[in-house]
Amino acid sequence: MKKKTVEYLKEVDLEGIINKVCLYCNTIEEDLPDDIQNIFRKAQDLLDDPEAREYSISELQNIRGFIEKARQLTSKQDRLLKFHEMIEFSVGELDEGELAFRGKSLLMYFGTGKLLGSSISPATLDSRCSSFIDDFRLEYTSYHNTWHSQRRKVGRKYQNLKKRARTLSDLNNIKGLGDPIAEEIVQEISDFPDKLPECKDISSAELGYLSQCPHCGLEYLQGLNWQRFFELESEISMALPGKLESLSVQITNKIIERDPDDPLKAFIDTIGVADLDMLCNVLTPSLIDMIKKILAKD
Repeated sequence: MKKKTVEYLKEVDLEGIINKVCLYCNTIEEDLPDDIQNIFRKAQDLLDDPEAREYSISELQNIRGFIEKARQLTSKQDRLLKFHEMIEFSVGELDEGELAFRGKSLLMYFGTGKLLGSSISPATLDSRCSSFIDDFRLEYTSYHNTWHSQRRKVGRKYQNLKKRARTLSDLNNIKGLGDPIAEEIVQEISDFPDKLPECKDISSAELGYLSQCPHCGLEYLQGLNWQRFFELESEISMALPGKLESLSVQITNKIIERDPDDPLKAFIDTIGVADLDMLCNVLTPSLIDMIKKILAKD
């Protein structure tokens, strides 16, 4: 039994296996557990000097079984590391959903203590990860294509909403127009990115080992929530006219002379128009500054 075990250790390249397992640990940012180091040390001692001491049959079986599992890990190492990275980036930050639960459960088994212990074999983890990745690709592709379909329908409405929020913010900062309104809504819209990604429909095959689209980089379930977008659009559309009406009243009370060259003429002519986006375009920063000066006069 001892002779066969030594021959086996020579055949599988024990030193190479140990080095690869250590590299695996470094890649997943884990220290090699003490119990695994001890087994590797026993195997190395047996290989270096088989006659140094006696080994029981069970001890030899345990050494061979452990090294076989380590050899299996090294043969699956590249795939497992790719799986680990993809799962971590795809669902590692998510708190809800069946995919998030499955992914986080799988991440618990990548440690060498689990893979080389009795919890799960590298081959089994590889199989479960492969199944998860197939499901993730389908889920991601569906999410990506549905999100971008809505993105195309929204079109210029996105930038128009950003403009409305900036206009309301400017009006909130003008003294004499009453207390600021809808500040939380304005802040939420202001926090939206300046631009949203645009992309064509993709197939699941295009992902490979990536956790997001190689063309637009949309992260799984991290795109703008379109339901919330339309809620904010409705809320800002209700808040902005009231503040514009206050501005109209204040300007009228100042009895502004309306001659053809008056820069306020465009605003006064537009204030009654129902198109909020047109109003937002008229209210340029320079016009806002002028209104502030006019309303500041006694």
